[in-house]
Amino acid sequence: MIRAALVKQVQHLATSKRKELVSKFLQDRAAKVRVAALYETRAFDHEFEPTVIELTSDESASVRYLARFLLKDRSLNLADIYRQRLLEGNRISGSILGLSEVGTKNDLPTFETYIQVESVKVKLACLIGIHRIDRVLSKKYSLEFLSHPNSRLRTKSSELLSFYNDDEVLERARSIFLHGGYEEKKTSLRLFNQIGGWNIVGDLILALTDTDENIQNLV
Repeated sequence: MIRAALVKQVQHLATSKRKELVSKFLQDRAAKVRVAALYETRAFDHEFEPTVIELTSDESASVRYLARFLLKDRSLNLADIYRQRLLEGNRISGSILGLSEVGTKNDLPTFETYIQVESVKVKLACLIGIHRIDRVLSKKYSLEFLSHPNSRLRTKSSELLSFYNDDEVLERARSIFLHGGYEEKKTSLRLFNQIGGWNIVGDLILALTDTDENIQNLV
């Protein structure tokens, strides 16, 4: 990526121009560029600290991790910072993901509140966050979202449920396959393939006899 390569060259510029470009690159749409810019902030002591703190709630995991690393010597309670941002509705998705990385089970009620909102991005962040802290609870929401209209939520739910491979998961996937449309059947087939083993052979055979040729071709 050209912009990421450019960030590494700002050290050769005058200090004022260097600061200007680092500040700009910290807001770049590409996570790789933001990461490169974060490394450049080390040359300016605490000058970029407010922005680095803000980026602890970035939606990119690599940006969040690096921002927290750069702040490791500061006396900051990042979990509380994330909690305050969520109370204020500030950088919700990134704050949920960040809190799930440094928080505790006591934060689950916050995730369960936000998972009810309409935003798919927020729902997805909550699902990932809940999974990091409480696998039983994440299974409950994954089973629910397995038939969600949004493909990203269905895909993530399928991915998380593949770890369980129990009767409850298989029954849910089979029910969705029997009663769902094309997209829902695709999700069930994806889950069957992720689970693998002899338990799902009958389900794949059933898919081969589906009235939709497109479903047959997915097996």
